[in-house]
Amino acid sequence: MKRFLYIWLSCWLALTMQAQQMRILQFEKLKKGPLNMRHVVTDKQQAIIDLTTSESGFTFLANGKTEIAAEEGDGMLTLKSPHKTTHIVVKHPEYGQLTWKVPGRKGLLKKKHYTAVLQTAKPDEEYKLQKQWVVFELKPSHAIFTVDSTTSIVNQSKTQMYLPLGKHTYKAEAPFYTEVEDSFELTDQEQQNITVALQPIYSYITVKTPMEGADILIDGVHIGYTQGTSGHLNEGPHQVVIMKGDQKYYDQIVNIGWQEKKVIKLKSTDLKPIATPTPVQQDLAQLLPSAARSTASKETADKKTAGKNKKASKSTYKSIPFATQYAIEEVNDTIAQIPFRETTNYGMLNVHANEIGAQVYIDGKLSGTTPCIVKQLPAGKTCKVRLVKAGFRDTEKVVKVEGNNLAEVNLKLKKK
Repeated sequence: MKRFLYIWLSCWLALTMQAQQMRILQFEKLKKGPLNMRHVVTDKQQAIIDLTTSESGFTFLANGKTEIAAEEGDGMLTLKSPHKTTHIVVKHPEYGQLTWKVPGRKGLLKKKHYTAVLQTAKPDEEYKLQKQWVVFELKPSHAIFTVDSTTSIVNQSKTQMYLPLGKHTYKAEAPFYTEVEDSFELTDQEQQNITVALQPIYSYITVKTPMEGADILIDGVHIGYTQGTSGHLNEGPHQVVIMKGDQKYYDQIVNIGWQEKKVIKLKSTDLKPIATPTPVQQDLAQLLPSAARSTASKETADKKTAGKNKKASKSTYKSIPFATQYAIEEVNDTIAQIPFRETTNYGMLNVHANEIGAQVYIDGKLSGTTPCIVKQLPAGKTCKVRLVKAGFRDTEKVVKVEGNNLAEVNLKLKKK
């Protein structure tokens, strides 16, 4: 009898140790947001859950009975689970078996989309990061921004995202700007900072007149004599004036389309003296619709807008779904690292907050700026994590470093 109990206890301990090699963390339900801008995919009959992992070869059982097929993606497994699944059994030939209880009372529900991280670890191997931070700086600050298949509206100049390692694609688009599409690759070395600059789309007007030496003005800006071409113009109405001396011969509002190169060829019959002359230096801006602005006045408006944006960067902004956007200071990539130790004797902290660019202090030592991953911290060490940023109250949290693992540290900064 004692021998049987010994064998049973040994098997139970072996299974328990194997289960510790797999964990499911960071479980959350995706929210669609206004007008479903995030394009969250759902199923009318089943629940969908994306598990972030770099491994393969798993078997999944809903409620320990029904096998779930896993669709492999880039650093991710997508499962479609039955309605009200309360727990999932995860099996792997190398990592053993794990029974994961779904947080909450109702379980996984149909018409809902969830995400989580399936973490695997071997005690004798170094823990490897599965995600990394990327900070995008957008120009202009207002844009519709898509990373992979998830779309969000960005209203500030910078946005931070925590994405799986590997290759990702992005697209940025804004009215009156050319669309930009590109890709990037995340590694476990350090966060990436990517500047996405959209080029404005302009139109042009060329005016030709038979009147030798006539002044040609568009929106009050002189563009040439007898013949001339405008600078960059926005889509919409613009005022074209032909003058010679103090006499005005032509004054019309011309509409120009998006990226249009319009040529106006005037005839002698189009040029007739206008009874009430207008001085060349008159402020035409008061006579035109807001859309009819010269290149010079546009540059002045841009400078004023830039000044307002600079002031606005000192204000507190509310977060929006998925991408969490903020107007912030430049991000410093430098991460202070403690000298290398054996893999089982150190861990990492993933420090992020509602503000990008806050200074991260670990036990009083500057270790980077949010968001950042602080590596090679002594396992078992209790660290005081403090965030500092101008205009906000300092905030701190005491966390314990897990050996050969990544601990989440998410803090909130409040305006003074």
